[in-house]
Amino acid sequence: MKKILKGLVKYVTLTVLLVCFLPLSLQHVRADEDEVEYSLPSYVGHLSIHDDGNATFTQEVTYDFDSDYKGQYVTLGKSGGYSIMDDPKVSATVNGKEKTDIQVEEINLSDGIKLKVYNSGSDGDKVVLKVTWQIQHLLNLYSDIAVLNWFPISDWDKGFGQVDFTVDGLDASQGELYAHSGYFGKDPQVKRTSSGYQVHVDNFPSSGKLELHAYWPMTSALRENNQAYLLNKTNKADFLKKEADIQKSKEKFRHLFYVILPLVILSFVLVGIFCYLIVLYSTRTPSFPRDARLYEAPQDLAPLVLAKNIYNQSFDKTGLKEETGPLKFKYMVQATILDLIDRGYLTYRQEGDSNILTRIEKEGLSSFEVSFLDMLFDGRMEIRDTEMFSRYYLDKDGLEKQFKSARTSY
Repeated sequence: MKKILKGLVKYVTLTVLLVCFLPLSLQHVRADEDEVEYSLPSYVGHLSIHDDGNATFTQEVTYDFDSDYKGQYVTLGKSGGYSIMDDPKVSATVNGKEKTDIQVEEINLSDGIKLKVYNSGSDGDKVVLKVTWQIQHLLNLYSDIAVLNWFPISDWDKGFGQVDFTVDGLDASQGELYAHSGYFGKDPQVKRTSSGYQVHVDNFPSSGKLELHAYWPMTSALRENNQAYLLNKTNKADFLKKEADIQKSKEKFRHLFYVILPLVILSFVLVGIFCYLIVLYSTRTPSFPRDARLYEAPQDLAPLVLAKNIYNQSFDKTGLKEETGPLKFKYMVQATILDLIDRGYLTYRQEGDSNILTRIEKEGLSSFEVSFLDMLFDGRMEIRDTEMFSRYYLDKDGLEKQFKSARTSY
C-alpha cells in the first residue's frame, strides 16, 4: 500500500511540474520561431560605369511587410577582384514618405558586404530601400576590350517579383551584354538602349543568381587610368567563345532535364504499367458465361477434355472391347463428332440408309482434335458411317488363316 501511495505522489508531482513549466517552454519556442513576414515585389538596379573604369551602383529594393519589423538587410558581393568603398549612401521611404531616423551597420563578409539597416515599422508597410555603392576596378581590362563579369544579385532570402537592371556609361553600340540566371533559371530579357542596356526578369527566385557578362571596346581613358591593371592580350574572341559555350551547355542541360529525363521516366512508368497488366492478366479470376450453372461443365470445353479431367478417361485407356469406367469408347466418339458438327468443322446428311460426314477445312482445332479427325476420315474429306476408322478395320477370318498357317510345333 505504501509503495502505491509513493508512486501516486510522484505521478501527481510530475504532472504539476509539467503543467507549470510547459506553457513557459512553449512561449519561449514561439518567441524564437517568430519571423518577419515580408515579400520583395521589386528590385531596381542601375550600374553606371565611369570613364576611368570605376562605377556607381544604385539598388532600390521594395519590401512589403506582413508583420512588424525592426529593419532590413542588404548585401552586395565583391567576388571578381574589384573593391567596394566603405560608407555607402542609404535612404529609405516608408509608404511613400522619406524616413530620416535610420541607422546603418556595415558588416564585412568573406564574399561581400552586408548592411544592417535599423528601420523599424508595422504590419502593412511598404518600404523602399535605396543604397548607392561606389565600386573600384569593376572591369577586367585587355588590350582590345573591357570586360564586365559580375553577380549583382545572388542568394537573397526572398525572391523578387520583378528585377529591372540598367547598365550604361561606355559605348554600348560597339559592345554586347549577356545576362544569365543559371542553366534552369528563366532567361533574362536584354535590350540595347541608346546609352547602354536594360535587363528584365520576372519572378526571380530566392536562390537565383543574376550574372552579367559584357564587353566594350577599350578606350584611351581606360588605358591611361589603369596601367597597373591592364592585361597585355586580346580577349574578344575568347569572350564570345565562352558565351557560345554557355549557351550550348544551357541548351544541352535543359534538353536533358526537360526532354530526355521525362522520356526515361515515362518509359519506366510504361514498363511498370505493362508488367502490372501482365501480372493482373495472369492472376485474373476466370470468367464464365452468365447462363452457366453450377451443375454444368463450362460450354467451351471439348468432350475429350471433359472426359480426361472429370472421368480420367482417354482413348489410350479404352478400346472397342476392353472398356472400363463410366465412359465407353463409342460415347467419347459420338460426343466429339456432335461437338465438331456444332462448331462447324463437320457436316452431317443422310442419303438413303447411309449417314454421311463431311470434313470442313478451317482453323481453330486443337492438335488432339486434328488427330481425331485424321483417324476418323483416314485422309478423306467425306465418309459414310460404316467407313469411320477404316484404317483400323481387321479381317478376323483372314487373321485366323494367317495364324494357323504360321503355327509350328515350336
